[in-house]
Amino acid sequence: MRWRSAAHLHTLWHRHDLRSTAIVGLVVLALAGMSVLLGALIGKRLTLPALGLIGLVALVLVVVVVNTYFRWFVLLLPLTAMAMPIEVPSGTGSPLPVSLLLVLLLTGIWVISMYVRGWRLAPSPLNRPLLALCAVMVIAFIWGRLWRDPGLIDWNNRFIVVQIASLLTYIVSVSAALLIGNFATTVRQLQYIVGVFIVCGCLMVFAKFIGYRQSIFTMRGLWSLWLVAPLFSILIAQPCVRLRWRVLIVILLLLTFHEVMIVDSLWLSGWLPALASLFTITFFCSRKLFVAVALIGVIGGVLGYGFFESVSKANAEEGGLERITMWEQNFEIIRNHWLLGTGPAGYSSYYRTYYFYSARSTHNNIFDIVAQFGLVGIIVWCWMALVAVWEGWSLSRRAPPGFLRTLTYAITGGWVAANASMMLGDWLLPFAYNQTITGYKWTVFSWIFLGMLISIRQILDRTPVEVSRCTIDA
Repeated sequence: MRWRSAAHLHTLWHRHDLRSTAIVGLVVLALAGMSVLLGALIGKRLTLPALGLIGLVALVLVVVVVNTYFRWFVLLLPLTAMAMPIEVPSGTGSPLPVSLLLVLLLTGIWVISMYVRGWRLAPSPLNRPLLALCAVMVIAFIWGRLWRDPGLIDWNNRFIVVQIASLLTYIVSVSAALLIGNFATTVRQLQYIVGVFIVCGCLMVFAKFIGYRQSIFTMRGLWSLWLVAPLFSILIAQPCVRLRWRVLIVILLLLTFHEVMIVDSLWLSGWLPALASLFTITFFCSRKLFVAVALIGVIGGVLGYGFFESVSKANAEEGGLERITMWEQNFEIIRNHWLLGTGPAGYSSYYRTYYFYSARSTHNNIFDIVAQFGLVGIIVWCWMALVAVWEGWSLSRRAPPGFLRTLTYAITGGWVAANASMMLGDWLLPFAYNQTITGYKWTVFSWIFLGMLISIRQILDRTPVEVSRCTIDA
């Protein structure tokens, strides 16, 4: 009889209503207890503990709200990166952007949820290389601390804090892709994400064109690439866009290149990746069209030879060739730490000890990855990058004409251009002593688009009814 009663209670407990009531009751009791404790602390004028308790209660409430509307908060990622300049002071001179804090919070809730409910990711060839990259970063951090040169100088005695912060920044970059891929699972949601980049990007171009100094949008990193790539893909691959909208897209593209290529010609990262994306997208979309675009590119290069020569000369005079010296210096560090590198942000400590008067970052993500994560790290990165390109190509073959195929062209071509841009700066992983952690809010652009490849596979694996119709009908 006792056994039956226990079984009956167990069954009742697993009913949704009883569990919900119990959880609500526990929350109410906890809040009541905290209220009593808070009153006691304020009564004794213990201000700091009282503020800490208020902060804890606020954090709990935020976690509850985010967990309840988790998918909607995931969809806030592109908006927080593009158009929310809010930053939280960290006390280290590197403020924390709200986009980073949001991904960090979402990742923490997601990990706890998967621990409770079982570890499961949306099926994708990208899962293994992305997780392997995170694992290598963690191992490189431990390895770099264990094999750290004993003579290194820790100038502020907080270098390990910088390394942990850098490691978290890199991991949540990968997490941003996985979050988008697992929770943005409808065509409408992907249209919204692309729309955010196009609308914000166009507003930035117009503000720049009229000379208005805005501080709302994130006009850094590869923003022009992720504006040009979807616009150009819609122009050449989307079958349902009417002529007047195609003309508008051409005008937007010309205006963008005028601002980033003519006005800001010395900032190569502002226009070279976007220009490269035109060729890569065309190659994936149509070989015949690629030949035509390549021919136009050759003619443009010949006619604009004077422009490119002047840009190259001005860039060299500004100190662009000094990067070669930086890379040679970085190679000296890599030679002694070639397997797993010096750990996240690790080579900065070596620079400050052995190259104090030339302690500058490489301004090159490829060298950054090798120096921080070694040969193993760059191999895993190449694996991940190549899998992403192959996945984009495969999905473009599967997707019917329409928005999803157009988006795969934009992501695949843009991702190739983004990886090429690594030679020009740290535009995919922000280096702690160059862009600082603040750089996350513009390096995350590429990871958001990468995550949409996982989303597209989910949509294509479902019923084809959802994707068979034209989804952009102007």
